[in-house]
Amino acid sequence: MGFLSIFKQSDEERKNLVLNGGIGKTAILLSLPVMFMLLAQSLTQVFDNWFVYNFSTLNNGAAVSYSNTALNIAINGGIGLSVAGTAFIGRLIGAGDMQKVHKYTKQFIFLMVAAAIIVSIFTMVIAPFYASLALEEIRAGVRTIMFLTPLVVPFQYFNTAYYAIKNANGKSEVQFVFTLVMLILKVIGNAIFIAVMQLGVMGIVLSNFFAQAVISLIVSRDIFGKSKMNISFKGFKPDKDILRDFLKVGIPSVVTNVTMQVGFLLINLESMKYGSEILNTNSIANSITNVAYSSLNAFGTAITSMVSMNVGALNYKRAKDMVVYVFKLVTVLSIIVTIVMTIIAPYMSTLFVEEDQIMLLDKVTVTQRITIFGILGFCCASIVCGVFVAVGKTKLPIIINGLRIVGFRYPIIIIANALFDANYLIIPISTLVSNNLVLLVSFYLYFKKIDWNDPLGTKKLTK
Repeated sequence: MGFLSIFKQSDEERKNLVLNGGIGKTAILLSLPVMFMLLAQSLTQVFDNWFVYNFSTLNNGAAVSYSNTALNIAINGGIGLSVAGTAFIGRLIGAGDMQKVHKYTKQFIFLMVAAAIIVSIFTMVIAPFYASLALEEIRAGVRTIMFLTPLVVPFQYFNTAYYAIKNANGKSEVQFVFTLVMLILKVIGNAIFIAVMQLGVMGIVLSNFFAQAVISLIVSRDIFGKSKMNISFKGFKPDKDILRDFLKVGIPSVVTNVTMQVGFLLINLESMKYGSEILNTNSIANSITNVAYSSLNAFGTAITSMVSMNVGALNYKRAKDMVVYVFKLVTVLSIIVTIVMTIIAPYMSTLFVEEDQIMLLDKVTVTQRITIFGILGFCCASIVCGVFVAVGKTKLPIIINGLRIVGFRYPIIIIANALFDANYLIIPISTLVSNNLVLLVSFYLYFKKIDWNDPLGTKKLTK
């Protein structure tokens, strides 16, 4: 089976692949679309930064970096909820209960849209306060981004719900296709609103709105089309029991993602002590290294679908073998990526920084090289989190990701600033150290909490 053939499979064929296909082939075929999707997502941030830093000002670049840290809290809440949707619906698909799948799908879409509206309103309310914490030279740009971007959030949540439903069916390549379309739309939007119309931070907002709205129109045809998913909300009523099921699994994932983003926000506030130049340094360096981080994180995302579907079908040994295979594969890929990214770091930096800005150029390059060495710990911990979500142990990812950012990384920065005359290097060093510390924690929890003879803990419940 070639890679492209996965795009032509029916839901039943995909289910058969996950449950009965060769483990190596299945893991790679399901992970590659997610990898390309996450790569496209990372490139979207890269192109956003490229347009801002090449066609606007450094202050606008710092404003975008500072604002995105807070806005990611809102966006990642939806992503956390969607992971629960993938795990729950995927388990029902694995059990073959298609009537329940259809019913839960409608409730899931409703939950995501309702959550988006609440999050958007809250974000707009706190926008002035968050802007007031920024450096004076970027405050106006932050205020514009923070107040207008929440208008895009309902589209993002709706699109994320659609991707989660497709991922539950094992069709992870669908999100890749739409993310690729999103990347193209964002480049077009950035070219128009930033490069041509010179709208600066407003251009970023308009470009994002344009891209997300177009995607929502496209996926609506699949969701509501009678010959496709055929979802109808005529006579719809929220089902408290089903929503409670989603929230029971989803809230821990939401807390996990939001906790991480709050940690990043605190780190951003600490970074401002070094001035707007460090915000630019971290923004540029992170957008580059995130291409590698996000690409390999595909295996952590895909493992949720693989494990949840096999656990639903009681294929426990196969689920375990898939996890072991993915751990080995990610280790090899992380080593290769680290070597490559270390070599090309100076060349990547010059795409965003003029060669005469020697100090900023050097800082971006060094930050990239230090940060990339934390990729193995990050990706392995993501795989463990994906396994925990798939088997319903959703509180453990909160511990893992909470420790990585709030438990390790942020305290390292605080302590270093208190004890030493720390400089910008403490930011990437804290990333490297925290990622490797959390690798040890995640492996400890994995071996302690996962019993592959009874991954759902049903035997304990029946005693």
